[in-house]
Amino acid sequence: LDSCLHYVESFQTDRKILRKILVDGKFAGTYSAELDIENGVATCGMLVGVQFAGQGIGLLAWKTGMSELFELKTLRKIKAGTAASNLAMQKIFLRTGMEMEAVLQKDLIINGESENLLLFAIHKESYSLALEYSDN
Repeated sequence: LDSCLHYVESFQTDRKILRKILVDGKFAGTYSAELDIENGVATCGMLVGVQFAGQGIGLLAWKTGMSELFELKTLRKIKAGTAASNLAMQKIFLRTGMEMEAVLQKDLIINGESENLLLFAIHKESYSLALEYSDN
């Protein structure tokens, strides 16, 4: 519990954002962003409970987070990473117009096995166009 409190307290700065994801008033996950104000870049992450999988909740939360971030005048780019095995997150990234920028070979250990980390990003100019063409 102390480590959870420490994690939440670490977001009490103007360079970090932490949002809870609620579904019908129930806690479903978190969306977070760390802002590199000097370079105009946000590094984002999201966790959604497995019981909420396949309901579009992750996509909606990701779009909401991206919209909030791109309202910041100084932000020009959003980036995020996911494990190569996390097809759901890759799909969210692609449906919101993000493009893969890099693969970090064997960067993660998941269930005792090394796995690639896929890095995705989108620039502010591309964001509006991507939302126009996404089908939800």
